[in-house]
Amino acid sequence: MASDFNRKDLEQAFRTDPKYGIECLDAFFQEEVAGYIKFVGYGALDTHDMADIYQNVIVDLIQAVQKPNFDPTEPMRLVYRIAYTNTKDYLKKRRIRSAANLDDCLNYLTDDFKGTDVELRWKYMTKEQQTKFNNALFEIINELSEMQRITAIVFITRFKEIRDTNLFTAVAEGIREFANIDITVAAAKGNWYRARTKIAEELLIRGFDVISLE
Repeated sequence: MASDFNRKDLEQAFRTDPKYGIECLDAFFQEEVAGYIKFVGYGALDTHDMADIYQNVIVDLIQAVQKPNFDPTEPMRLVYRIAYTNTKDYLKKRRIRSAANLDDCLNYLTDDFKGTDVELRWKYMTKEQQTKFNNALFEIINELSEMQRITAIVFITRFKEIRDTNLFTAVAEGIREFANIDITVAAAKGNWYRARTKIAEELLIRGFDVISLE
C-alpha cells in the first residue's frame, strides 16, 4: 500500500465511484487483503490458493457495490467480510483443513486475562466447540472498530513471533507492516486491551461457556 493513499482516500474513492474504489483497493490494499486471507486460512493456503480467493473477493465486491443498499463508509470492513466468507468457503469446498492452532495464543490470552474480570477457559472445549469458537472469534474480530480489528489480526497472526519479544513494540511494528498505519506502542497496547475485552464480551453474548466475566 502506498503511504500517501490511506483509508480515508479509499472511502472517498468508493463514494466518488465504486468502480474507481475497487481499482484503488486493488492498487493500494491488495497486500493487506492477501494478509487477511492468509490470517483466516492460518497456514492452510499456498500462494495459488490465496490468489484464487483474492480474485473471488474482487468479483463479489463488484457485485456488492452494485446493490442499492451499498454503503461506502469504511469499505475495508465490507472487504474483510467478503474475504472471510470466501476463504472459509474455499477451505470447505476443497476440503482443506486449516492448520490453525491458536493454543499458544489462547494460552497467552489466559495469562493476559489474569488479574482482570475476564478468564478464558478454552482448554475444556471439545473439537466441535473449538471450531465454533474459532469461527465466532473471526466473526467478532471482523466487527471490531478498524484499529482494534487490525491490532487483533496482527496479534494473533504474529503471536509466536512476538511473544518472546517486547510485545507491544512488536505489535506496533506489525500494524505498520500489515496496514501501513503509523502507531505508537502505547496506542497499540490500548487497542489490544480494548479489542481483547470486546472479544471476550461478545463471545459470552454468543453463549460460549468457555468464557466467564466475573
